[in-house]
Amino acid sequence: MHLNDAQIVALDAMASRQGVSRADAVQRLVDRAISDSPADTGADLTVIEESFGAMRDALTSDRGPGERAAHLNRIDPS
Repeated sequence: MHLNDAQIVALDAMASRQGVSRADAVQRLVDRAISDSPADTGADLTVIEESFGAMRDALTSDRGPGERAAHLNRIDPS
């Protein structure tokens, strides 16, 4: 199998995130692609919808008006 450089970089990054070898990552992707169970978009959307707002109490910001824009300008002044 031939992969271009960008595919190899992406595959290696995915394998690293999962803590597996490149070969294991390829095997998992092939297994997922050829499995008999099709992707269940409905179930995926249900999980997303049910998790919406789950961390609303954990995510707070002490920034006042205009501070977000100032922060963004500091990290990317272009």
